[in-house]
Amino acid sequence: MLFMINHQLCKEYPALSPYDIDVKTYASVIDLYCDVRKIQIKTKVNTDDKGEQIIRKKAGDDWF
Repeated sequence: MLFMINHQLCKEYPALSPYDIDVKTYASVIDLYCDVRKIQIKTKVNTDDKGEQIIRKKAGDDWF
């Protein structure tokens, strides 16, 4: 599990190396990962299989 967290953090922040994360405490790594996931979920953009953005609109009374 820690390897996956380490991988995600290094993928999100390319300047951060696995060695930098190994020096930090477990609690600080988990806190950093939680903050990163909150931001990712908040700013998530839906994409289709081809990687193109999907624009979703709230359904109204009509179809157009």
